[in-house]
Amino acid sequence: MKRGAFSLIETIFVIVIISIVAATGAFVFRPHRLYNDTQWVLMQIRKARFEGIAIEHRKFGSGEIEDPLGLGCIVLDNDGIISKSRKGGAKYEMKAKIVGESAGRKICFDHLGRACEGNYSNPIDSIVSVTLNYGERNRSIVIFPVSGYAIIKHH
Repeated sequence: MKRGAFSLIETIFVIVIISIVAATGAFVFRPHRLYNDTQWVLMQIRKARFEGIAIEHRKFGSGEIEDPLGLGCIVLDNDGIISKSRKGGAKYEMKAKIVGESAGRKICFDHLGRACEGNYSNPIDSIVSVTLNYGERNRSIVIFPVSGYAIIKHH
């Protein structure tokens, strides 16, 4: 006589195998929050740089700097990055925190794309390192002084 159903042991064996596969999948495919936040901050820095390149910040015929909209500037902290992105209509929630010596610095980019400290007339002469921390891990973004170009620093 043929049986038409699974036995209890076969069912338990299948459930154990499915549980192992699910646990492995959950570990491997967990969200990469630090990586995503680092990419997001890098995008916002590059956006500020492109805004700075697009606008001549000096009044025609004088050395006076004007920038009523704050285009081309970014404050390197969580609130500054998020407020910069919200002006463009983006809705992103950062999980990582910006830490280190560059946290809170205001970086502006002039019409040549150069990174400047706080305004458009004080060029930065050394590399700016923006460090993001999530849990026990860190990732850094480096802003080069002459070009203003920003990249992710791989440890």
